[in-house]
Amino acid sequence: MSEQMHSSNSVSAQGSNFSHSKKKGLAFLIIGIIVLLAVASFLVVTILSSTETAENWQAVSLTNGRTYFGQIVKESSDKIVLEDVYYFQVNQVQNQEGQAQPQISLQNIQNEMHGPTNKMEINKEHVLFVEELSDNSQVLTALRQQQAGTGFQQMPSQQAPQAPQQNTNPQQ
Repeated sequence: MSEQMHSSNSVSAQGSNFSHSKKKGLAFLIIGIIVLLAVASFLVVTILSSTETAENWQAVSLTNGRTYFGQIVKESSDKIVLEDVYYFQVNQVQNQEGQAQPQISLQNIQNEMHGPTNKMEINKEHVLFVEELSDNSQVLTALRQQQAGTGFQQMPSQQAPQAPQQNTNPQQ
């Protein structure tokens, strides 16, 4: 009889161990699912936030005096990749009094004679500065209208943005 009790206690102990390990496994499974959900949420938020920043427009001013407008889509230690690239084109036009007046328009680089893609890789050593265009920027308004196909290219000469002055002494 004592063998039967010992055997019965042994089965009960094994059942208890099995139930305890089953609970541990379930706890690990739940923790694993929570971790996977957290990682997936992080990835979704990261992807959505990178999509939002891709809609921001920047002005990239270069050491040669040119300024390009576009969206920075990639940046490394030595290059900036700019897409949807535009630049100012200034033409002198005679007004009714016979005086030359500047006519400023935004041109997409795709319209150039050599037919480049709408993407530009810029060596950082040639970049003076990068500025984010604000929502009330006249340039941004013109860019959005041009991309929407309304054909707005000419900027009024009295409201045309001034080219930034180059600072030849960086310590000033």
